[in-house]
Amino acid sequence: SVEDLITIYKMYVLPTLEYGAVIWSSSISKNQSQSLERVQKRALRIIAYPHLLPYTDLLCKFNMQELSVGRVQLITNFAQSLLTSPRHRHFLPSTRQMLSDHSLRNSNHLDIPYCRTQRYKQSPIIYMCQLLNDLQSQNSW
Repeated sequence: SVEDLITIYKMYVLPTLEYGAVIWSSSISKNQSQSLERVQKRALRIIAYPHLLPYTDLLCKFNMQELSVGRVQLITNFAQSLLTSPRHRHFLPSTRQMLSDHSLRNSNHLDIPYCRTQRYKQSPIIYMCQLLNDLQSQNSW
């Protein structure tokens, strides 16, 4: 049945596509992201074979989301767990409030270190800091 095929896809294929996404998704190219998305698109079309629906309708029908959205959620959840973990908090830089005695507008934002190279700018830690700062900005409004 279709429900069984979706369950099998979510149990076996999707974890393979998302394996290690917290580490590699900050430096993934657009072409590589589209290749991963093509796998999910093909699998959903095979599952819903007689009904040829657009990809967005298939995602809604099977209560799923695009892989790129899922990767951002995975990284955000991981970064928030790092931020609140007393054991692993040292992986992320300090907040601006910890670095300054003054009351700053963006005092809860993480202080992003200077990135001299493009490779370091695309590293997971810098990407997580940017996501957390964006999330903090959205919550403050």
